[in-house]
Amino acid sequence: MIYSNFRNGLAIALIVVGLLALITNLMQIDLWRYIFPASLIAIGLLMLYSRQRLNFSHSSHPGWMLGKFRRQGKWQVRSENIRLVAGEALFDFREALFPEKTATIRLTGVGGKLTFLFSDRTGWELNCDAMGSVWKINGVETEFVMEGGTTRSANFETALHQVILIIKMVGAEIILNDH
Repeated sequence: MIYSNFRNGLAIALIVVGLLALITNLMQIDLWRYIFPASLIAIGLLMLYSRQRLNFSHSSHPGWMLGKFRRQGKWQVRSENIRLVAGEALFDFREALFPEKTATIRLTGVGGKLTFLFSDRTGWELNCDAMGSVWKINGVETEFVMEGGTTRSANFETALHQVILIIKMVGAEIILNDH
C-alpha cells in the first residue's frame, strides 16, 4: 500500500511539474520561484509520513524508505527486503538476536550510506551490484564504477550466525566492520 501511495504520489508530482513547466513556457510566468520551496515542503512531509506509518517489525517493507533506517541493540534479525532512497541505513549485529542461523537482507535503492557492524560470532557475505559505489571493509576502501562483486568474512562458514547481504544500489557507500 505504501509503495502504491509513493508511486502514485511520484506520478502526480511528475505530472504537476510537467504542467507547470508547460505553463511557464507558454505564458512566460516565473512559477519556479514558488514551486521549488513547495516541492521541498512536500518532500519533507512525505519523509515524515513514511517514517510514522511504517511498522519496522515486519519482515518485508513494501515501501521506499526515506531518511534514516536503524537496527540497533537487541533486535530480532530476520530475512527482509528494504528499499532505500537517499538515506542512511545502520545494521548493528553486535547485540542482535538471531532466531535462525542465517538471515538474508536485500537492500535496493539509489544513493545511500549503508553501515553494517558485526561481532566475531557473526559471519557475513556481501553480494553487491552497486554501480558507482564504494565499499569500506574494516577501513579498506574499494571503488566500483560499473561492476559489483562478492566477498565474505573469514569466519563466515564457522560463525554461530550468518548474514547474507544482497545489495543492488546506485551511488552507495557501504561500510562493514567486524572487529
